[in-house]
Amino acid sequence: IPQDSLPFIPTTMEVQIITVEPEVPLKEIDAVKNRLREYTEQINSGKSSFSTLALLHSEDPGTALKGGEMDFQTRAQLVPEFSNVAFALNDPTKVSNIVETEYGYHIIQLIERRGDMGKFRHILLKPKIPQEQLDTALVRLDSIRNGIVNKKITFDEAATFFSADKDTRNNKGIMVNNRSNSQNTGTPRFQLSELNQDIAKVVGEMKVGEMSKPFVMVTDKGKQVAAVVKV
Repeated sequence: IPQDSLPFIPTTMEVQIITVEPEVPLKEIDAVKNRLREYTEQINSGKSSFSTLALLHSEDPGTALKGGEMDFQTRAQLVPEFSNVAFALNDPTKVSNIVETEYGYHIIQLIERRGDMGKFRHILLKPKIPQEQLDTALVRLDSIRNGIVNKKITFDEAATFFSADKDTRNNKGIMVNNRSNSQNTGTPRFQLSELNQDIAKVVGEMKVGEMSKPFVMVTDKGKQVAAVVKV
């Protein structure tokens, strides 16, 4: 076979990760809750509509442009904190109380119910994390990394004991590819383009067996965390 007609086989890699979540200051959480209370007041008094406020202010990129509107979903498709409140709504003019999930803080409005499916709109706000808190998380992670470099603890152990990442810490920090359109889905193998972009930037320069320095990344849930990775 001529060399140039051989199929290109993309390189895949396995990545282990440890993350530390910065502490969110209470005043940032209060600020977000106050804004959501203001929106609820504007909607209830007829000053503004839920859709308009979602379009202007919601930090959920998937729904903000649609006025906060989500597709029909079952309870099981939504995180429990969200679905418990959303599915308890029965009046489309009402706005829910503030709901906290792993994504941030929400207010929800019912659009329509069909059997066990519900259609809702929501506004998501995320508390801002000051640089100072991010720096503290990076320093903590740096000391964990030093423990690994000095062989006081292995990367696997550090991931199990210290990582904030629920999806990987029970698996020695090994990331699993959950992209449905990937031939590696359900395995720990990733092509560079399938990784979170902040991780891809870092591991693109690394050799197998190497460990990164701590860096700040935005998770798939939109949270800023400090991370170290190993390939």
